[in-house]
Amino acid sequence: PNWRVLYSSAPLTCDIILRELMQPITECLQQNGAHCDMLIDHGYFRLVFKSEAPAKYLYENPSDPEQMIAVVVKVMKTEFVDWSTDWMRHIREAIFMQQLQRWEQEFMAKYGAQFTSLGQDRAFYFVPEFGHCLYPTYIT
Repeated sequence: PNWRVLYSSAPLTCDIILRELMQPITECLQQNGAHCDMLIDHGYFRLVFKSEAPAKYLYENPSDPEQMIAVVVKVMKTEFVDWSTDWMRHIREAIFMQQLQRWEQEFMAKYGAQFTSLGQDRAFYFVPEFGHCLYPTYIT
């Protein structure tokens, strides 16, 4: 595989992330600042939020398209957006998460699913990457 390619995310596109996931986070931050209950963690380079999205935005063929699924949203802090090494860190993580999902699909094709999580067949224990944005903000 080409380890330098970050494929566009589907069905959770950047537009949906910005419109559906970030809107409630933005409102929470505006109302509560650092005490926003959607802010679950932060690091030197990014903020980590919890949110929800309908299954139709996360899975290709969901059994219940309107089922709300909890998601984690990681946003790079704006003071680091112009630093190329930090931008590359974000891209490498997104590429690795996509590759993990490919390996999981290959494993399940050969050996079958090992468990079910939120109605989806799974083989490996990791939080799947559903989508990402590279511009105007760096979100996974």
